[in-house]
Amino acid sequence: MPIITPPKIVQDAFDEFLAPLFQNHAQRKHLANYITGLMIAENKTIRSCFGMSVGESWEKYLLSKQHLKSSTLGYYAYVRRVFVAHFGHDRLISGISATEAEAWIAALSRTQSKTSVCTIFRCVQTFFRYVVKQGFIRVSPFDFSLERVDTNESRRHYLTQETISKILACCRNDIERFGVMLSRYGGLRVPSELQGLRFRDFEDTIFRVADNTKTGFREVPLFPEVQEFFKRFSGKPDDLVFSGRTGGWYRYFFLRAIRRAGVDGWEKLWINLRSSFITDLERMGYDEQTIDSIVGNTAAVRRKHYIQFDKRRAYERVLADAERIFSEDSQKSAVVQDLLPLLRELVENL
Repeated sequence: MPIITPPKIVQDAFDEFLAPLFQNHAQRKHLANYITGLMIAENKTIRSCFGMSVGESWEKYLLSKQHLKSSTLGYYAYVRRVFVAHFGHDRLISGISATEAEAWIAALSRTQSKTSVCTIFRCVQTFFRYVVKQGFIRVSPFDFSLERVDTNESRRHYLTQETISKILACCRNDIERFGVMLSRYGGLRVPSELQGLRFRDFEDTIFRVADNTKTGFREVPLFPEVQEFFKRFSGKPDDLVFSGRTGGWYRYFFLRAIRRAGVDGWEKLWINLRSSFITDLERMGYDEQTIDSIVGNTAAVRRKHYIQFDKRRAYERVLADAERIFSEDSQKSAVVQDLLPLLRELVENL
């Protein structure tokens, strides 16, 4: 049994009844500790007296997170499997050292991308904050930081209307086409926000995205591309537009349509449709507050994860401004005249 101070009730009992029976102080102390142990260990296992195991700690943690979305819980369950597979289900959580934690993260880095490792690391750090708060351990072995991973610009891909038109033509039915259009011309997250759409959410000029734990309720304009297409559908107000479609279905049909269209694939399959829509809003001159309300992200998040920089478009705007200055301002025209050939060459080579 762990060593603790006997409670007052045990001390009082010893002073009144048992002290005369034990002349040896060590014997009295041993018996007091034994009685105290019987009191606190009632209905508990020997393991619970020494500490929680890795598996038991994860079970309690996941039970405390049941209010989260199923997709988030699914990822936590994945991290738990990876963690338990390495450290063992029955090992005491208090026995994991900082050295072992760093070695495990280093091992993950050899088989997974930096982004994946950082995501797993943050999830495990959150888990250990819970473990410390519950009193299972005193200090987290994952109380260290990883090198910051910047957004990978190479994974961003702008989807033009021409490319989307080719893919839409190769979808098998209207419900598949509608899913692609709502992501590309409405910026919806796939599959989470498509799965919650009901017919009552659509009006003449807007549609509503249901409440969720990430962004809350918001209204999205029905742009012409979506507005005309939605007229082909009908259903009861409470019916789901994408009824019966699971998460895997969205990826499967979209990849099939891309192959049929003969279009080169890209990473971050659905995210880049949402990214292209947000980029279009920026280019059309919508102010940040309006874009925030439409897509459900702050400006900082948009610029880090979604906005795509088009070098050719940027240089074309600079070239247009230079040509305008050259034609309107004679005092500056001499300097601009030297820059125009260079700018035209840059645009042509992009």
